[in-house]
Amino acid sequence: MELKDLVGDHVLTGVGEGAFPDGGENYFSFELDGHVYTAIEDEEDGYRSSMAEIAVDQFTAETRLPNVRVVATMDDDVYNEILTLTDTVSGQPILHIGTTDFQAYYPCFTAKWMPENMAVNHGQ
Repeated sequence: MELKDLVGDHVLTGVGEGAFPDGGENYFSFELDGHVYTAIEDEEDGYRSSMAEIAVDQFTAETRLPNVRVVATMDDDVYNEILTLTDTVSGQPILHIGTTDFQAYYPCFTAKWMPENMAVNHGQ
């Protein structure tokens, strides 16, 4: 599975995050349309990191959300491979996930969760 496979309209119903105790790699889970997708970090050498893989239905999204309609788009250019989930009511991004600067010397795993941008938090 690749991030670009998730492009389109979805309903977001949960999120979760954490780190594996043995290796310390971070992960971020998000539930779309009843399936939990988990982006897992590859720490590489400690200075660089990237998204290693997307696991499907192997983790849980512990934080439950009201049904949030989102559109998923890719920022898939020379330097970034980022999936963005945008709340269709507020029009604002609520999640960026993937790898930034992946062709540069210091790529970086990104899992930026912005719940303050959800319409439900604006009273919309």
